[in-house]
Amino acid sequence: MRATALPADLALADAARALAAALQRKRMAVDVLVNNAGMPEQGAFVAMPGRRHQQLVHLNVSGLTAMLASFVPPGVERGRAGPSGASAAC
Repeated sequence: MRATALPADLALADAARALAAALQRKRMAVDVLVNNAGMPEQGAFVAMPGRRHQQLVHLNVSGLTAMLASFVPPGVERGRAGPSGASAAC
């Protein structure tokens, strides 16, 4: 098995689509998608501004959903894809 790590800021709206396009240009395909995106947040929830809550939801939910939408369907068509989840807390 060969693994390639490519950094991307999934908090950006078009990050998943741009990553998929970059891989296509390199003639690379994703067989296993490992989600390890996330941002640790320190302090009390009630002390965080609402905007920060929304940023975290966007990254952890919308970013993941965009990655799944960009990479899982083509992999399923090839009979090779499977999403995997990973989580980290700091």
